[in-house]
Amino acid sequence: MSDVFKRITDKYGSVDPLTGGFTNMTYLIKSRKPLVAKIAAFSNEDLLNEKTALHHLKETALVPEFVDILTEETPFILITSFEEGMNGQAILDAGNMERANSLFYKMGERLARDIHFYHFKDHKTPLRQGGWTFFPKIPFVSQDLINKSRPYMDVINDNPAEWVLTHGDYGAHNILFHSGDQLKVIDWEWSEWFHPLVDIAWTCWNTKLHYADIADPLNQTFIRAYKSVNPLPSITDEEIKAYALYKIWNILKRIPYDDKATIEKWSTRMQWTFSAKIIQGSL
Repeated sequence: MSDVFKRITDKYGSVDPLTGGFTNMTYLIKSRKPLVAKIAAFSNEDLLNEKTALHHLKETALVPEFVDILTEETPFILITSFEEGMNGQAILDAGNMERANSLFYKMGERLARDIHFYHFKDHKTPLRQGGWTFFPKIPFVSQDLINKSRPYMDVINDNPAEWVLTHGDYGAHNILFHSGDQLKVIDWEWSEWFHPLVDIAWTCWNTKLHYADIADPLNQTFIRAYKSVNPLPSITDEEIKAYALYKIWNILKRIPYDDKATIEKWSTRMQWTFSAKIIQGSL
């Protein structure tokens, strides 16, 4: 790892770790203009995918600016602009419901208008493509979880004609909110061409899991704002669960097989998903 830091500091300046991130290590580069360095933890594929997404969305002013690929050897190093703003989770933690409601309205509106605007049939940008094929064999994941998941996987819409550009990990944790109610969306490693419900479901699921006491009004605001731009048919709790489970299974596929604690954590979250009421009624 010392060689990696030397490459960064030789070209840009010293680095400090940034909090957050699930699959990659993230650092603040303290150069004249602050930058962010992402270092691939397991493979280069996710950061190559993020680079493609940033290029595709560079005209939207919604994403960090792509700066550099420092090396395409392992580990892969992606350099982007550093974006100011308050992380969406910090806004929720602060308990200001007026600000939180404004955040979720803007999140829904911008997701529909500026991200899901791009349709797979029209844009052949080589991002990862979604869709469900099979249940992976993962140690410490019970057959019971597979059996319970099967009916939900049948709900997944694999029709590419309905696919759009999706963020893949959309939610307050990947939003920077700043003055004038402007926002930036960060961490595009998991972006893919897929059905728009995957981003809607993952946002609602994350909010319900981590902020259960305030999740219902915020998720209603988020979906209402989304549908003011893109009037999807009514969204049911079953659909939300189906696409959330799709995300959880894809996360489980990424975890090293010997990481029992992390696999069990996500298995527990999957079990919670079956019993939770993530959205009330159909929205």
